[in-house]
Amino acid sequence: MSRSMESVSLEEAFFPVSRISLRRTDTGEGLKRHWAIVPDNGKDIFAVVTQSYQLLSNEKVFGF
Repeated sequence: MSRSMESVSLEEAFFPVSRISLRRTDTGEGLKRHWAIVPDNGKDIFAVVTQSYQLLSNEKVFGF
């Protein structure tokens, strides 16, 4: 199996993200226990997490 990885700068890897609420498409009701993690510069969902998830920046995790 072959994998290629593109090199990126630390600035690109350490992009800011936000936690936003999710809503059901059929009823519009907000989900109480699940949140979406989205990049601050876009609308694509990066991850879906539960309410207990602690959002940490990549800089903090890597100790920068």
